[in-house]
Amino acid sequence: MIAYRSFGKRFGAHVAVEQLTLDVLRAETVALLGPNGSGKTTTLKGAAGLLRPSTGQVLLGDPPRMASEPAARRAC
Repeated sequence: MIAYRSFGKRFGAHVAVEQLTLDVLRAETVALLGPNGSGKTTTLKGAAGLLRPSTGQVLLGDPPRMASEPAARRAC
């Protein structure tokens, strides 16, 4: 499971993602659609633990762990 809880990411004054709350269950398929610069890659990097959120959190696995924890990334 991937759970975004009020996930937000800023780069200076630029808001890349604002207040995303989303649950993606195991074996569920989700598509992120939008124009260039709308935060699709930033959202995925948050789940991969490559970016720390400016606000909120990203949880992975069952039981949920912070995406920035190496054990959480291995569990998925």
